[in-house]
Amino acid sequence: MYCLYLVVLFSSAIGIFQLYSKHTQKILVLLWFCLFVFVGTFAYFSDDYEPYVNLTELAYVSPLSYTHVESLWVWFMGLFYGNVDAFRFVSFLFLSILLVAIAKCAKTSLLYFLFCYTLLCMSAHICWIRQPIAYGIFLLSLLVFPKSKFAFVALFVLSLFLHKSTILLVTVFPFMLFSLRKKIIWIYILLAFPMAVISFYSIALLVQNTFGIPLDLYFSADSEYTDRNVIFLIISKISIIAHLVIIVNLIFLFKEEPDVHILVRCLFGVLFIFLLLIVLPIENNVISKRLLSFGNLIVALVCSIKIKNNFLKKKYLYLFLLMLILISLREIAMLGNNYTNWDKLLKVPHLF
Repeated sequence: MYCLYLVVLFSSAIGIFQLYSKHTQKILVLLWFCLFVFVGTFAYFSDDYEPYVNLTELAYVSPLSYTHVESLWVWFMGLFYGNVDAFRFVSFLFLSILLVAIAKCAKTSLLYFLFCYTLLCMSAHICWIRQPIAYGIFLLSLLVFPKSKFAFVALFVLSLFLHKSTILLVTVFPFMLFSLRKKIIWIYILLAFPMAVISFYSIALLVQNTFGIPLDLYFSADSEYTDRNVIFLIISKISIIAHLVIIVNLIFLFKEEPDVHILVRCLFGVLFIFLLLIVLPIENNVISKRLLSFGNLIVALVCSIKIKNNFLKKKYLYLFLLMLILISLREIAMLGNNYTNWDKLLKVPHLF
């Protein structure tokens, strides 16, 4: 199954440069979704396939199982009577529909969005399920916000019932409300940054002391590369730097483009909050990674709207090269981390 995932990955990397007729685009989109749902359903190589086997079985036995998981998700898992493949199939089918809704709402080419999504997000979204669905719903809520405040609230609430970390993304929302065109706004933001640091940390301490919620335990949760070779720690840091460089470049390239101004402002919010988390005197590696994963989804959408098949142009080529660096580092980590071994990479489903 891992080999099939690589086929989708490399096909997207090549296809992102091509021009297609409308008929060809429809065929490729259909093929992409079939492969995506198939790989996601039988993602034996991912780090959450086996845990979900237990989760779906326990959710069927008792709706109160795994109370740390959001109630809506526990209920959803319980519908499949412990059949993890059926659960994953429906989950990725829903994620596919969500990707179509995002592309349609953003008025971009679905095919190029799927190509960019494959390069930047697909690997992580196959490994995680709840988070990409919740974050996709939140992104959709931001896209519909100018047209329907009710739909925005409804979609946001739904995303919270799927993954509680979506509450972090609320901090990105205020950045949608001001323009990045005026230079004075950068001065305001620079002055606001130290105040945000103090306020955020003070509120965290107040919540912890008042309600007895051990926030530090959540902030210091095991990171993706904890207790692994120092090489993977270096890979993680380089990946983060590459992510940030891509985000910064997209902000400066398209900050004045009206068709992506909301998305670019959200990207600036992601960057601002990420830097805020770095300077806070708490360990927040997990939260930072989740914030960047949401940023990747926005980056994929912006690239599909503004760049499409023009990555070979000089001003965009370095962005694609950064994406290749990210992909290479990600796959190296996949092959060498503690979750994956060769029998999982080579395992195929028994369909008959």
